[in-house]
Amino acid sequence: MQDSTTLTTADDTAQEGLVQDPWFLDWEAKAGWAENGNAAYIDFAPDRGTKLNKWRTGVLEGSANNPISLYRRKYSGFVLPPKAPRDAGVVDLNGFGAQGYVEQDIRTAPGTTYTLSFWLGYDMFSGTGIAKVAAQVSAINADTQQEIAHRQFEAPRGGKQANNINNEPGWKQHTLKFKAESDVTTIRLADWTGPANGSNRHEGLTGADITGVSVVEDSAPISLSPGGDVTLRRGGSPGYPGVRVTASGDHTPPQTVKVTLPGGRGLHFVGEPDYRLTVLTSGGHQNQYAGTLSEDGQTLTFDKVDLGLAGKGTTSTLWLPVSADGNATPGDTSLTFRIGGRSGSSSRIHVTG
Repeated sequence: MQDSTTLTTADDTAQEGLVQDPWFLDWEAKAGWAENGNAAYIDFAPDRGTKLNKWRTGVLEGSANNPISLYRRKYSGFVLPPKAPRDAGVVDLNGFGAQGYVEQDIRTAPGTTYTLSFWLGYDMFSGTGIAKVAAQVSAINADTQQEIAHRQFEAPRGGKQANNINNEPGWKQHTLKFKAESDVTTIRLADWTGPANGSNRHEGLTGADITGVSVVEDSAPISLSPGGDVTLRRGGSPGYPGVRVTASGDHTPPQTVKVTLPGGRGLHFVGEPDYRLTVLTSGGHQNQYAGTLSEDGQTLTFDKVDLGLAGKGTTSTLWLPVSADGNATPGDTSLTFRIGGRSGSSSRIHVTG
C-alpha cells in the first residue's frame, strides 16, 4: 500500500497521432493502492486525489465515486497488447459498480476524416467472468456536444488462470472513422458491458479494459511533388521553395500544412512574427495564410488551408520565404511539407557562398 506517490515516466508526454498519453502513463495517486495478483491497480476516486492528467473521467451510470480503475504491471504475467510500452497502463472502464468512461479533446479540422483506434481486452480483475464485456467508442462535436459517430465492440472471453485472474485479456485492436465538424472533437471510450448483456448500464465489478488509444488524420486525396529549384546565397535575400499539389480525388477539404526546415543546415523561415504561406490555386487565385512557429523554430504550422483544388487532376502550388544565414552549409537540401497526412520534399534548395 502506498499512501502518497506521483508516478510518471520520461515518455509520459509522448503522443501517438493527436492523442496525448495514449498508453495511460501520466497519472497521479495519493492514496488507494491495492494489489490483485499480477496486476497492481488503483481506483480513481475524487476523494482520493487520484487522476489521469491528460484524460477526463466520468460515469454514464452508477457510482460517480469510482469512475474507472487503472491496472499496471506488477509481475511478468501481466499481458499487454503487441508493441505496448512495458510500463503502459490499462484502464478498466468499470470502476467498481459504474459504467465509467475516459475522454479527451483533440484538435481537428472541420470536414477532415480521422481514424480512432484502441486496444480492447477482457476484464482482468479477479472474480469476473460474465458472458460479455464490451466498450463503446464515440467522437463528439465539442461545440454542440452531439455525437458524430459511435460504435460498440465486444471483447473476446479472457483466459482466466488458477489464480482467478484473466491473465490473457485477448487484446484486439478496433477502429472508428469520423469526419470532424468543429475545431475540437471529444473522443470518449465508455464501458458497454451492461447494455451488451441486455441489462442495466453497469454490471457488478466487470467492465471493458482499454489502452493504446490513437487518433490520426486520414490521408487527403492528393499527391505532392517538388516545385522549381531555388538558389540561396549565404547571408543574402530569401528564396521561395515550395511544392506542387495534385488532387487524386474529386473533393479536397481544407488541410493542415506543416513545413519543416532541414536540421543543421543554417536555414530560417522569413516573416517573423507573421509567417506567410502562399497558395496559387488551380483557378489562378493567390491566397495567403498565417502560420505558427514551433518552439524550436524548425516547423511552421498553417491551419485550414484551402488548396483550391477543383477536382481530380487539378493542381495548386504552395511556397514560403526562406533564407540562409552567413554560416549556412553550402550544397543542396530541401524543406519537408506535410499536407493532409502526406509528406513530400520541396523545391531543391541550392545554397551558395
